[in-house]
Amino acid sequence: MNIIDNIVMFPFNFIKGTEISSSKRTKNIENKLVKYIRVGDLTFNSERQSLYCTKDNNWFCDYQDILLATDGDPGRIMTGLNGVFSNSIRKVIPKTTNQHLSIALLNLLNPINKEIFNAYTTGTTIKHGGNNAIKNLKYFEYDKHIKILVKSLYENLTTLQNNLTKVIFIKKLLINKLIE
Repeated sequence: MNIIDNIVMFPFNFIKGTEISSSKRTKNIENKLVKYIRVGDLTFNSERQSLYCTKDNNWFCDYQDILLATDGDPGRIMTGLNGVFSNSIRKVIPKTTNQHLSIALLNLLNPINKEIFNAYTTGTTIKHGGNNAIKNLKYFEYDKHIKILVKSLYENLTTLQNNLTKVIFIKKLLINKLIE
């Protein structure tokens, strides 16, 4: 049984985020503000200084969405975050209703696509090239049994990542309260 049945055009869109001006972001956690997600946030580094802004539905992601860095660290992938994402990040959206994000994640993590990101990355201080890499990504069509398994794993993964994100957020809130 082949797990990869066919290689086709990548059936997902990549929505570019937005740059929020520094005057419209804050380090303070306040009601009605959401996290402003930058490339450095696509890790679980709880020591990173978080920024917050007002919610904008055009560039909002929730914990089940896949975020992909195109600058800074092209090819870095993360799920489990809620907030407004920056213009150096793309949100992965299925082109059709029969596509599930779990298969997009599996494809983005494929070593061939990782190599494509490496091949198109330029720059020494700040790396760029993700936009060109996206145009050349390969999509691998997987066997239906693999799709069922990966979908279940994806749902569990995103739930765990969402819970971890919440714990890190609560930790920051408690530390801020102790310092005040």
